[in-house]
Amino acid sequence: MTSKRRLWIGKVGKFVGRIGEHIAYQFLKKMGQVTFSLEYDFELNEKPVEVKTVFEHHKDNYFVNRNTTGAFVCPALQHSQLCKQNGLYCFVLLRDDGYASVKVMEANTVTGFAKWGEVLRLQWPHVFQYDVRKNGLKRCTELPFCEWKPLVSKTILMTHLEWVK
Repeated sequence: MTSKRRLWIGKVGKFVGRIGEHIAYQFLKKMGQVTFSLEYDFELNEKPVEVKTVFEHHKDNYFVNRNTTGAFVCPALQHSQLCKQNGLYCFVLLRDDGYASVKVMEANTVTGFAKWGEVLRLQWPHVFQYDVRKNGLKRCTELPFCEWKPLVSKTILMTHLEWVK
């Protein structure tokens, strides 16, 4: 992967993360007292919460331009610290249909991570219920929490990418 592409993916990833944090905040407010944290994204009733956001599918140019299932990414050290503090993950899945599904889980109960260097990857089907379509793609069958597409447009995305240069 070229450094220019890696930089662009990093910028988009941070932007997608901000969308997920916005959605997670709205979701968590319904569960209790939410405060902002310096170490993690939030605290819910004084428990640390780390928000992880991913698209349901994305184009994979390395495998004949097919769509692949998105994966949540977490530094291994962050995961072990969150488990030690009995923290929570708030997983936000930005679905292809324009809606977001959200699930909160205790960090020490999350299974299915694949280690990739110092990073852990967790494909979203390990978190959310799904069915498999005729074309082989997995589709989330969980109830949606809200629409996410109104939160972003191509103009907003391009403005953000210019801003983080």
